Amino acid sequence: MRDFIIKYFLRNVYNTTRYLNIPKNVPINTNYRSNIDKATLLGINKYRKKPINVPIVINGKEYEGETISQRCPYNHSSNVCNYNYATKEHIKIAIDNTENGKSVLRKLSSLDKQMIFNKLSDWITNKYETDILASTIYGQGKTIHQAEIDAVCELSDFLRFNSFFFKEMTEYQPYSTNSGKVVNISEWQPLNGFVASITPFNFTAIGGNLASAPALLGNYVIWKPSDNAILSNYVFYNALLEAGMPPEAVSFVPSNPKLFLDKITKSSDLGGIAFTGSSMVFDNVWKNVGNKIGLYNNYPRIVGETGGMNFHFVFNDADPSVIETIRGAFEYSGQKCSATSRLYLPRSRANIYIEELLKELSKMKIGSPESDEVFTSAVINERAYHKITNFIDRNKDKIIYGGKYDDDIGYYVYPTIFMCDDHKSEVMNEEVFGPVLGIYVYDDDKVEETLYKCSNNKYSLTGSIFTTSASNVILADKYLYNSCGNYYINDKCTGSVVCQQPFGGSKKSGTNDKAGSKNFLTRFANNRIVKVN
Repeated sequence: MRDFIIKYFLRNVYNTTRYLNIPKNVPINTNYRSNIDKATLLGINKYRKKPINVPIVINGKEYEGETISQRCPYNHSSNVCNYNYATKEHIKIAIDNTENGKSVLRKLSSLDKQMIFNKLSDWITNKYETDILASTIYGQGKTIHQAEIDAVCELSDFLRFNSFFFKEMTEYQPYSTNSGKVVNISEWQPLNGFVASITPFNFTAIGGNLASAPALLGNYVIWKPSDNAILSNYVFYNALLEAGMPPEAVSFVPSNPKLFLDKITKSSDLGGIAFTGSSMVFDNVWKNVGNKIGLYNNYPRIVGETGGMNFHFVFNDADPSVIETIRGAFEYSGQKCSATSRLYLPRSRANIYIEELLKELSKMKIGSPESDEVFTSAVINERAYHKITNFIDRNKDKIIYGGKYDDDIGYYVYPTIFMCDDHKSEVMNEEVFGPVLGIYVYDDDKVEETLYKCSNNKYSLTGSIFTTSASNVILADKYLYNSCGNYYINDKCTGSVVCQQPFGGSKKSGTNDKAGSKNFLTRFANNRIVKVN
């Protein structure tokens, strides 16, 4: 079965020789029910006792603006940090620093930049490990396991592999048929203008990657971090500068999202936007750029990863672990763009599977990530809490498990499962970004009809099928061919690993540029070919 799948999807082309010298991914030491260690707890308490003040930083200079507090999601009375909101004048200063930032980066050789990224990759797993874990847990409500996967393993991997891919890009040279007379040379240059990085709350690694990867290619970056990830992003930002990134090269500009988007899209020097967030916000990004396309000195590169309504499709010959569905749907309270939102079960197996699913889910502990054996914690903020709870209230008649929520101490929404007979229900079609899962039970003789329904969704990010049959693999691929950018067979639809499963989707899930691959880096560079005669 495994060999068949490999041959089917690779079309008999499979060669790993070129990967012999590739870096190794950082291993995960915790498991999904790990207890938090003392060092990380001490790090959290350090931030709790004395919240730091996070400035606006442009060209290495600190600025003050309106002071705002980042609140802890699992204890909203607790102040994570204070940060300063940029005004339109601050954003203009950042934009005006574009040529200065790029000129400083031009003075760094390719090797210089690789050394900065490799050094920081090492630091994330030792020197900065406690700080990056503590700030991610305290500020974004992740368990120690989820924080380690994100802020240590994936962030370190992004840095190390981007350095590796950058080296590959610069070393590749085009073919010269007669090198005695003609030599062809490939070189990579930054985009024309600045890159605005607009980053999300849910992954510290994504924030670090979107802010640093364009700079590796020589771009001056204006980083607007999420209001709900200021502390961890600022920890990374300081580490990036300490590792050797020139302060002129990356500006740290917390800002009102609408103001920031308005100001950057009105600049003729906009070279690109690196974005991760909701599809609705990304629609607005495209509209703003498109409506002003005649203003720009170039065609801005827009790189975006957005939402998902990701699926697990179970065939009647499979017996998948319910733990994989629980982890896919409810780890980090479903606040992952790859989280499992839809579960398709054959009627012949549905009752047994659902019974086991609810039994195992009831064992999962929900609470503060500073406590022992916690599986998941609160959702990120009050706005998210009300969006998710309103969704739950609208669909109460479909609930077969959960439906509880409580915001007395933190923004707690407990795992909730819906049974949907109508596939057109919003439960099966609209992303909520919370701990909710819709189940659709299909008749065993209507597999193809159900695969078609599964494929007919506006999102195309991740998805999984579970089967032991080669014919089912072929059948599923017939219908699900364009249904996800990351496709899993007999595994949950979350947990992509840098370089191993480069991440991204299409349709309303984004531009599918595959973070964690060389393709992603090329989006932030212009390629010049030189012919020497």
